[in-house]
Amino acid sequence: MEPDLNQKLAAYGMRLEFWKVSDLQELVKKTKNPKKHFNKDIDALVSSIDDLGFKSAVYINKDATEIGAGVGRIMASARRGMDELPVFRILDLDKIKFKKFRIADNRINQLSNKWDDDVLLSDLRELANDQENIEWMYFSQFDKILSSEDAVEVANYDLDLGGPLPFAQPSQELGGRPVTNADLQPHQTIQQTREAETAEEPEDLSVDFSSSNDWGIPDLDLRFQSSGVHLPFVKWGEISYKKVMNGTWHFYVDDPKFDRIASDPTPALRSMPTDLVELNFSTSEFLPPPALAIGDIFFKRWVSRFWQSKGFNVIVDLNVHPRFRKMNLIGVPEGWKAYATRGSGELEFVMGDWQTACDHAGCDESDIIFIVYGGGKQIRETAQSKGWHWIPERMAVTGDPSLAGLDGLDIKVSPGQYQDL
Repeated sequence: MEPDLNQKLAAYGMRLEFWKVSDLQELVKKTKNPKKHFNKDIDALVSSIDDLGFKSAVYINKDATEIGAGVGRIMASARRGMDELPVFRILDLDKIKFKKFRIADNRINQLSNKWDDDVLLSDLRELANDQENIEWMYFSQFDKILSSEDAVEVANYDLDLGGPLPFAQPSQELGGRPVTNADLQPHQTIQQTREAETAEEPEDLSVDFSSSNDWGIPDLDLRFQSSGVHLPFVKWGEISYKKVMNGTWHFYVDDPKFDRIASDPTPALRSMPTDLVELNFSTSEFLPPPALAIGDIFFKRWVSRFWQSKGFNVIVDLNVHPRFRKMNLIGVPEGWKAYATRGSGELEFVMGDWQTACDHAGCDESDIIFIVYGGGKQIRETAQSKGWHWIPERMAVTGDPSLAGLDGLDIKVSPGQYQDL
């Protein structure tokens, strides 16, 4: 210790000393500490000392008769079998001020009990990836997300696609000419947005999930599919993903709004949803070309398989243009029973999705979970007659009081306000 250290500390009203832990324990008995300690936090302090060493100090009053801060640290150190601890003796506070110091030390930490979960999760992921033990910090809400192990062993499913994939032929509208960059612009914008918005370290898309197809698209696991419709049924971005939401996330929104999820799927798990509908990349009669569509199918299925690996249930998205229906099922094992689609198009499209679900599930229609999000009166009545689960779009709910609550969310703004958001 530097000879003048305590001279410098005197300017702060403190003196550094080293005390036997056994003597400090006697002071603990004499101290009326308003802060209660339990085995859980003492165990965490012991783990912290084991992991990081003793990196704090104990504070006592000028008469050395009371503990001002560090009761828990003393208890943990005694349990740890330590002999000596650094102690700061507070020299410039009288009895009343010292009592105030003790209360303030315990209270101030509680006043700011908010975390930046994005930064925290990033740091915890880095620690977990480096094999650091973080269990004693009790961030159990992130256990599934941070787990480095697959939740299940993936079976190799033998899919019979029944012939070649339905690659689209050059259309009459394009005159049979080759597809140009101008034709691809909408899709390229999505890809560019995906790259630009991914500022954080992305999940490793090379994780080797089992695949039974030549494209390497991961096979979903039948054991992690939805068993029912769990409300609220929430579109991504409608509410904060940082709050617990024991319902279902869906991604029937503009592609750029969920592009980051394709690179880092973990934010969608932060709210601990019961189910997640797969990502829904936009398709149309002409776009994207099959070569790019297969890439989107890889992304949506890889993300779904990642969610399953963390123990979350998945609902297969069927909302693609009919020319991509067969391709869209690559990686979905036969016998899968949980599906969702969007009802905003023609009834003919929705009926086609229903038939696709029935054919692929290969079971009684009553055993299939088929969710239709949105659609007009005709689609709603068809859903009711066939036993589908019809859920109105959020805009419809805010504009029609008779639909209130059908998506499981409260209406917090008036229709007029919502339209201006």
